Amino acid sequence: MLLTQRNAVFLIAVAALLAVVAVALFQFTRSPLPVSAQQDPPNCDISTVGMSVITNDADGRNITEVSHGTEIRFRVILSIPELPPGQVGCNYGGGRLSLTMPDGSVRQVAGGDSGPIIPTIRVGAVFISEVVAYTVDQGDAVDGDILVTANYEGGTSYSGPDADADTQAQLPTRLPIAPPEIEIGITPSNQSVYRGGNATFTITVTNNGGFDLSNVRITDSLVTNCDRTLSRLVMNESEAYTCELRPAISGVNRVSVVAEVQGNPPSGQAEVSASARAEVSVEDVNISITMSPDTQNVRAGADASFEVTVFNPNTIGMSEVFVTSTSAPDCERDIGAMAAGETSSYRCIGAYPSGLAEVTAMVTGIIPEIATLTDEAQVVVEVFELGLSIEKTPPVQTIREGSRASFTINVNNVGGAPLIGVSISDPVSPDCSRSDLTLAADETLTYECTSGTASEDFINEIIISGIAPDGNPVESSSQASIRVLHPNTRVEVTELDTSVLRLVVQVLTITETNTGDSPLSDVYVDVDPIGVRLDKDSKEWIGGDVSADSILDPGETWEWRLIAVSLAGEGIILPANATEVEYIATGHGTDPLGTDITFPAYASEQDALSVPIGN
Repeated sequence: MLLTQRNAVFLIAVAALLAVVAVALFQFTRSPLPVSAQQDPPNCDISTVGMSVITNDADGRNITEVSHGTEIRFRVILSIPELPPGQVGCNYGGGRLSLTMPDGSVRQVAGGDSGPIIPTIRVGAVFISEVVAYTVDQGDAVDGDILVTANYEGGTSYSGPDADADTQAQLPTRLPIAPPEIEIGITPSNQSVYRGGNATFTITVTNNGGFDLSNVRITDSLVTNCDRTLSRLVMNESEAYTCELRPAISGVNRVSVVAEVQGNPPSGQAEVSASARAEVSVEDVNISITMSPDTQNVRAGADASFEVTVFNPNTIGMSEVFVTSTSAPDCERDIGAMAAGETSSYRCIGAYPSGLAEVTAMVTGIIPEIATLTDEAQVVVEVFELGLSIEKTPPVQTIREGSRASFTINVNNVGGAPLIGVSISDPVSPDCSRSDLTLAADETLTYECTSGTASEDFINEIIISGIAPDGNPVESSSQASIRVLHPNTRVEVTELDTSVLRLVVQVLTITETNTGDSPLSDVYVDVDPIGVRLDKDSKEWIGGDVSADSILDPGETWEWRLIAVSLAGEGIILPANATEVEYIATGHGTDPLGTDITFPAYASEQDALSVPIGN
């Protein structure tokens, strides 16, 4: 007789088990007692029985791994296995079936004095034992497994080749027990904190292995207040707690927090450990202040104007925000509290002496329990003096009617700042105008220009304007007085009681009158054909120089009386058939500009007198 053993832990599914149980119960009902040899198949070849152990949980699910506290439900199946083609197995029955449990105790399953009778077993008709329940203890483990052994003894084949022999066999079944295991977690796994603030973590330690653990130690080299020791952590138990990190290291923007845990399982098991990592981004908290413009130009005596902006760039509010400035007291402000991302802007002024001034404002703010923050802003104010001048020379000049006045223009930017958009306007003398000029500080510009043709006296004003660095205009002007001369004289020749025979004797009156508006010097009259030049020093001078200054002033008339005596052939040569003598007087005078006022430019400066010749 042969006894075959099979471990069905991994082979028999729940559905197959139910079907087999149904068949077994059917056979058990029909054969409550061992059947006789007549029930053996005729001509059976071999007596053999198969044995297997089924392990399920309370819900009927197959168990492949256990841990401390797991309840296992065992069943043992006896069956006649299929033989190779041409062979027939003999029926089999009787005997006792027991289980040796992991703790060494023996549980009677079937047969014997306490269990149900094992019925006849034939091909296709199996015997399934009742359920035997057992709760695993972590002390049951041997080399990481628990062992349960099915024991079958005393069964026989009724008519097979070994019909008279008793059967005795064992079927050991091993189930691995879950190894010791521990897990640690840090939450949040990634967080951001402000420098000077605290990062808060939750540490969770879980025993998810198959054994209780003792002397569980949690350590963190960076966050010492996260260290813990737990005397015991049973299976499936978790322990959670919080701890804090203050990442105040200057310049460190990211911190890795690594927590490690070790635990001791029961004797014979290796120590278990685990680790977890969390990242902390360290953000600097800031406050900012700006002043604008960065640079400004202000003319002396004017105020500089500033715009001050305070900004809280953080995602957390701050309090006691205050702006101070010793160089611009008007810019000091008590802003108070500022919400996250809030901006506060205002305008203020300051007065400064000529030259460069550096203006500084500082802001402070407090984030409670984190930091007191400061920032400062600095701008430059340039205070300049204005000194734009223009001069038109000569300031007074005299020209004749119809001529042009000539000028020299001198421009000087004597201030301490450059000027742009400089324009010079002279509507009366457009030749003196200029535009789109730029004058550097202390720059001088000189040029020549002329007026238009003049007919009357006039005052010529020239105006210069430009834009100062503060954007405001600056102007200056100059005037020149132009006197326009209208020089003119009139010379006259008149006859007084004169008779002309072949002996020429003639008395003439010569006058020179200043009919213009300009005084004349070097005044004289040429009389032809006598060839006489008359001036104030001539013996023919009668008078008329009212001011006695040898100047023919406007409105004055000078007079000469000329006696012309000439024999034939001397002085005046008259033709034999001449009937008259023509005397021509041409006046001369020099105006203030040095011009000879005479004929033909001035027609009245010549006069003629025709005197008949008597017999």
